[in-house]
Amino acid sequence: MKCSEDAAMMLKFVQSERIFEFLVGLNVEYDQVKVQVLGKEDLPHLNEVLSIIRAEEGMLCLTLQQQKVQVLSP
Repeated sequence: MKCSEDAAMMLKFVQSERIFEFLVGLNVEYDQVKVQVLGKEDLPHLNEVLSIIRAEEGMLCLTLQQQKVQVLSP
């Protein structure tokens, strides 16, 4: 193998490890997103994973706010 190919393989490995470590650290509320990310044929880039998590976090916050409004409404 060439040095550039080795470097590319190593970079992909390091990025995958970062994604796995990040996903392991998430709360159980994000289990469905973990499955979604890990179920992809090719593991997405870390930035894409972060975007997916942020979108899910926004949805969870909206759901919580709606539940609070329903509880507080007479």
